Amino acid sequence: MDIKRDITSLDVECGAGAAEGPVGQPPARAASITLTWRALSYSVPGRRRHGGRVPLLSNLTGCLLPGQFMAVLGPSGCGKTTLLDCWGGRKTLGSLEGQVLFNGQPPTPALLRRHELKHPRSMPRADKVQRVEALVDQLGLSTCAHTTIGSVLRRGISGGEAKRCNIGIALVTSPKVLFIDELTSGLDSFYGGEVALVVQDLVRRHSIATAASIHSPSPTTFALFDSILLLQRGAAVYFGPNGAGTPVPRRKPSRHPAPPHPHPAPPDFLVDVTTRAPGDPEIQQAFAAAYAASPLAAENARRVEAVFTSLAQQAGGADGGQGSQTVGGASAGACCFLPCCGEASQCSRGASSCVGLCRGEEAGTGTPLWWALLVLYRYRTLRAIKRAGFIMPRTGDKIMITFLIATIYWGIGDSQALADVSATAAVLFLWSTLTAFTSMGILPCLIVERPVFLRERADGLYRPITYLVYKVTEEVAVGTLPAVAYSALVFYLVRLQGSFLLFFLIYYVSMCVAISLSLLAGAISPTVDVAGAVLPAYATTLMFFSGFVIPWSQLPSYWRWYATINHIRYALGAMLINQFEGERNVAYQGGQQVLQFYGLAGANKWLWLLFESLFFWVFSTACWAALAFMRHQRR
Repeated sequence: MDIKRDITSLDVECGAGAAEGPVGQPPARAASITLTWRALSYSVPGRRRHGGRVPLLSNLTGCLLPGQFMAVLGPSGCGKTTLLDCWGGRKTLGSLEGQVLFNGQPPTPALLRRHELKHPRSMPRADKVQRVEALVDQLGLSTCAHTTIGSVLRRGISGGEAKRCNIGIALVTSPKVLFIDELTSGLDSFYGGEVALVVQDLVRRHSIATAASIHSPSPTTFALFDSILLLQRGAAVYFGPNGAGTPVPRRKPSRHPAPPHPHPAPPDFLVDVTTRAPGDPEIQQAFAAAYAASPLAAENARRVEAVFTSLAQQAGGADGGQGSQTVGGASAGACCFLPCCGEASQCSRGASSCVGLCRGEEAGTGTPLWWALLVLYRYRTLRAIKRAGFIMPRTGDKIMITFLIATIYWGIGDSQALADVSATAAVLFLWSTLTAFTSMGILPCLIVERPVFLRERADGLYRPITYLVYKVTEEVAVGTLPAVAYSALVFYLVRLQGSFLLFFLIYYVSMCVAISLSLLAGAISPTVDVAGAVLPAYATTLMFFSGFVIPWSQLPSYWRWYATINHIRYALGAMLINQFEGERNVAYQGGQQVLQFYGLAGANKWLWLLFESLFFWVFSTACWAALAFMRHQRR
């Protein structure tokens, strides 16, 4: 995967869903968006002896206008990322008080659907390519435009190039609101300034309300920002225009320390002066108190109130009161959250920055399912099937086991000798459990792709059901032709009896069930380690209750319920009936016939195949629910 393809793919191709205007007219674009926040505070649970709550943000009020480029400054741990998370509705823990509004309204899915943040799907491909090429050039990525991004196991572009690629993915779609955490981290001073300049240009040209947290920007980069929000211990020390007056009012603390350098850069000076003596938080609190009592703070409050009032009137009236919401809880006051990019802000390499396109996760998407699937197949599947690292985990183990079964049990399937009948039943047992274990090769895919999935979902490129259909159909398509070959080799070389069609269908349905189960395990597991422990353990329990290790008649009554929800039992049962029905149902152990011994007398093999297929829909539905509603990250 190279940089141009990564930027061009889903974010441009799936982009949109903006309503198209009359024929001959350009599609309607969303209006500019103003972000406002008032009396915003955020706290997390703490030790009871410390009051039970730990405040991370304290009584912040302000606004971010369309076309404004704002820097969020402060030392590490001051609350910069927390503030961006609260604006973007990404917090899943803690309690948030106050209001966060977009254009004077809570950022509901309906509101976000009216303000599409993507280019329309009708945008000509030539325009998309031209836009990507221009952005690649602006970000200084031309020299590595066709270089592999890379991964943990494969070296690719550098960390700084990955960061710029990540930012390009966000910028290529011209969002109306953009949050960038650590804008220049991982970049040298030159490219840091270039990236900031590109962002500023897009902010101006597309009227994007943009806020970026930043550490130690160069004076040139710092000058690109229109306004500054300087934080200390979650409180505002300064909020206002960049370069207008001094960041600290005249009523500054008496213990104001001298700056460490005679002529520091402006942003370093601002942070250094307000952060001195970290062991004495009273100095930092004094700066915050001085700002809160300053005329600038009063003027900011009046300006924010005017913006609130104007937007509320435009929206037909909005709740002017303050509210609170316990994040992740049942309470839902006037404070609303806008689900943003989540931890999915990374590009395919997984850059560490967080670039969020503010867009509701539950707002859906204007991209039709069929179009999103075509784009996913084009940019993901067609590239994946060319990689040995994708194909081998899905075929290598099955080839080996098929070879072992076919050569060890060669030609015994048509024999009615007791030993051969027992061995044939063992072959069918091995074959019915094959996919349950070999499908674990796809287990990590959802976990590895989760950051990209969350970012693309938050960007409105597709819904969870679209992604699930894509993953299932991709895996099934890759496994279909090999499934025919494996089934034919085992059936004919072992000389199994009955219907080959049913034998193949049982394997094929078992493969689909195993794929959906593996995807479910990946969706519900927070890490690969957890999934790798849970799925094999579950598959092993299914073997005990499949009807082969312990026949149905010998199962304890209190465990029979588990056998009835065992998809391997239905696969094995259908194959045993297919192999031994009719005159092939010979005497077996204890004077019983084969099917009677396994508790299958009178059972219908096609009905049991139907029972097994139901597990595919059960596991797929559970996987969709996990993708749609589970949140693994707690922040």
